[in-house]
Amino acid sequence: EEIIRNHFIDSFKCYACFQYTHGMKVADIGSGAGFPGIPVKIVYPEIELSLIEVSKKKTIFLEHICSTLGLRNVKILNNRAEILGKQGDLRESFQLVLSRAFAPLGILLELTAPFISLGGQAVLHRGELKEKEEYVEGLLKALGVVIEKIETYTLGPKERNRTIWVVKKISHTPAEYPRTYKKISSGGFPRFTSGL
Repeated sequence: EEIIRNHFIDSFKCYACFQYTHGMKVADIGSGAGFPGIPVKIVYPEIELSLIEVSKKKTIFLEHICSTLGLRNVKILNNRAEILGKQGDLRESFQLVLSRAFAPLGILLELTAPFISLGGQAVLHRGELKEKEEYVEGLLKALGVVIEKIETYTLGPKERNRTIWVVKKISHTPAEYPRTYKKISSGGFPRFTSGL
C-alpha cells in the first residue's frame, strides 16, 4: 500500500498538470525506478519516452521493467543530465519533461530546462520551496522558462505536503546551461544575479 500510494498515485498526480498530444516526446530526468515516466507511458503508450538515469544499476532495472512490460518507444540513457542536456539531438527536443523529487527546485530547473522544446512544459515534483524566491525568479529568466502553475497536495491525512511545479519554455535556454553539477549546486548562476 505504501508503494502504491507514495510512488504510483504520486506519479499519477502529474496527469492533470500537462497538455497531452499524441506521439509527444517525453523525458523523465533522474528516473530512478521509473517514476513517473513508466506510469505515464502505460497510460499514454503512444508517447516517445526517454528515461535519463545516472546510476548503471538503476538503468539495468529500467531495461528489465520495460522489457517485462513490453513497452515500446522507450530509450534508457545512462548518463548525467547536465551532459545529455548539451547534446544537439536531445537539447530542446522534448515537449514534456518530468522529474520527481531528486533535487531542490533550483537544481531541477537548470537540469530540465535545456531539454524542453519551445512551448513545451516541465512537470517537477518537489516539496516546499527552500531556495530564496529572488534566486528562483532570476534562474527562471536566465533559463527561458516561466512557472505556469503550482499544485500542492497530500497523499493521506498524515502525509506531508507535496508540490508540483509546472513550467513552460518561452525562449531558448542559453548555451552555457546546464552547467556542471558542482556549479549548479553552488547556488549562483551567470546571469540575473541581483537579489542573491
